[in-house]
Amino acid sequence: MGARVNLRLISFLPLVSTILVGCSSTDIVTLDSTTRPPTAITEVEVLLEKPERPYKVIARIQFGPAALTNNYQSQTNQVIKRAAELGADAVIVSYSSQVAGYTGGNATTGVYGGTSERKFTVGHAIIYE
Repeated sequence: MGARVNLRLISFLPLVSTILVGCSSTDIVTLDSTTRPPTAITEVEVLLEKPERPYKVIARIQFGPAALTNNYQSQTNQVIKRAAELGADAVIVSYSSQVAGYTGGNATTGVYGGTSERKFTVGHAIIYE
């Protein structure tokens, strides 16, 4: 009987991983057709506002919205990784979320409800001019 339970668990795991991966996505809009060598991830500057020195936006990268992400750090890491792959010098990041809620019930069962927050991170990959 124990082997049967383990087999069910093993067959269930790919489905769960597919669902979890499907809850978030990365969208990249390339704004420059120039092919650049990748930048080391550690060399990509992370900025929260536009830099003072001249720059050019080469791509817009959005990670999310993700219902199962409870922090922005993992999304930011994905944005930095994609910017580095494009050869960016820096990425200007911004954060946002969508909150959805519901209520239900009736006089007999009572009122119930809840909310969920879907977070997403947007980065503008830039090169300095």
